[in-house]
Amino acid sequence: MLLKECKIYVVATPKPYFGGKNWFFIKLVTDDGIEGWGEAYSQKIFYPLKESFKKLSAEIFEHCLKGRDPMQRSYLMRQAYNELSANRPGLMAGSLLSAFDLALWDIAGKSMNVPVYQMIGGKFRDRIRAYSYLCRPEPDHPDNQPTRHAMWGNPDIIRERSLEMVEEGFTAIKFDPLRYLVVKGIEPPIPYSLTLDDLKLVDDCMAAIRDAVGDRCDILLGTHGQMTTASAITLAKLIEPYRPLWFEEPVPPENVKEMAKVRKSTSIPIASGERLSTAFEFQRLLEEDAVSVVQPDPGSCGGITECVKIMNLCQVHYAEIAPHVSSGPIVTAAALQIAAAAPNFLMQENVYKSEHFTSRLLTHSMGWDNGYFKPLERPGLGIEVDEKEVLRHCV
Repeated sequence: MLLKECKIYVVATPKPYFGGKNWFFIKLVTDDGIEGWGEAYSQKIFYPLKESFKKLSAEIFEHCLKGRDPMQRSYLMRQAYNELSANRPGLMAGSLLSAFDLALWDIAGKSMNVPVYQMIGGKFRDRIRAYSYLCRPEPDHPDNQPTRHAMWGNPDIIRERSLEMVEEGFTAIKFDPLRYLVVKGIEPPIPYSLTLDDLKLVDDCMAAIRDAVGDRCDILLGTHGQMTTASAITLAKLIEPYRPLWFEEPVPPENVKEMAKVRKSTSIPIASGERLSTAFEFQRLLEEDAVSVVQPDPGSCGGITECVKIMNLCQVHYAEIAPHVSSGPIVTAAALQIAAAAPNFLMQENVYKSEHFTSRLLTHSMGWDNGYFKPLERPGLGIEVDEKEVLRHCV
């Protein structure tokens, strides 16, 4: 069995753009007809570089993979990593390599007629706890205007929507209270020093959620590395009484030592990792004792191959993993395969139940049920992509 062909797709998503405005897919085809699907992380990387993604993916296939045995995925990905990143990848190289890695695992699982989780240790759980950002699925709902982050600056809407999502089955919800700045057209410098108004807004939002849901739901604070260390420490002390499950990326991920200062100052678990690539960067995060929860994204960290290394590395440090997902169905499926097999799994991010447009691109549902997913049992990544539907939305 040899790799014969690579097809590349840039998919435009409909409003309100859950998971991003575009999704970046590849499909590898072997000479005996087995197909493997992969996806690259897209947030703020390939949005303005759609044609570049297509050309880079095509060249990577021709140079590194065409005519090779897809079952040698570890060797192929190591060679590609060495040649394309000079052993120091950023998110762009990491995302491109991840897409091919996912496709190779998909082929391997299909060729052996087993789901990927069987190849990385076997099923560890029958239910996968899931969470989502606070959002509304209706594309024309006023809370989604001018962006779907509009509700995050309004404690009253947050209270209402939190309760609705708990009633829908969610046992954990996440929000970024500082994204209200985007709605106001404010672009603060990063890292940003919080004002008293900012602190009051976060306090009001946390109080609104906890008041609405009580102890029925965990609160996750995702702040996208926007703050200075001093502001993050101040904010952590402010929100401790609301018992958040984690405080995510309190400072930019470029400075691990500063993140470690935040962790040492608070009882709230610190989470990070969505913008890191390879186990080497996660090793630094853990060695500096900067986090309790690690969030590799299968679409950017190096794929399932690196996720398995990161999972094992985290176990040594008693850290839990919560795979990051802010993309389409292929990255989501890969994350669910890891979640099914990881002994130290905590919770799985998903884009609002992985329904709506995600379901349109698949031949079957992801299986979200009252706050949980079931492990995907089909061979490979466990999904079947509707290629005709994908082509209808390509740009």
